[in-house]
Amino acid sequence: MKLCKKLSCSACKEALLSPSKVVQNSALLTRKDAGGLVYPSDSVVTVCMVTERNIRFICGCNACSLPRTRDVMLALQVSVIEKTGHLQLFPSALDASHSCVNDVYDSYKLNLVRLIVNAYSNIRMYSVAKSFTENLRGVSVRSKSNKHVLFMHQ
Repeated sequence: MKLCKKLSCSACKEALLSPSKVVQNSALLTRKDAGGLVYPSDSVVTVCMVTERNIRFICGCNACSLPRTRDVMLALQVSVIEKTGHLQLFPSALDASHSCVNDVYDSYKLNLVRLIVNAYSNIRMYSVAKSFTENLRGVSVRSKSNKHVLFMHQ
């Protein structure tokens, strides 16, 4: 997983990955698995689902519209942290390895949520921007009929 490369703590890396190959709502994962797929933990799936709901809310009802606010990533991070604050994200077994951290802003859970939100929203915003660009461009004549395009000078 890309996020594991950004982390130096082995306990945090383990918190991102599922120890078993059973994840809720993972029909796509089980279908695409050919034996080497890494499964995310339930906490990662929960953060991604909350992030997706927030992206849809920010972009509006139309999935092809771009967000109209500044600092979208920061707004997504704050919103996801607020909405997942009451949930028990990441196992409590990791608290022993991070017991010296008392400050809220240095919390490993907060940093993990921020990393997940950034990674997911970068992928999702690329998809939103690509569909927005396709809608602006319209139908490509070149892909439908190549000979006609040569005569239409496109």
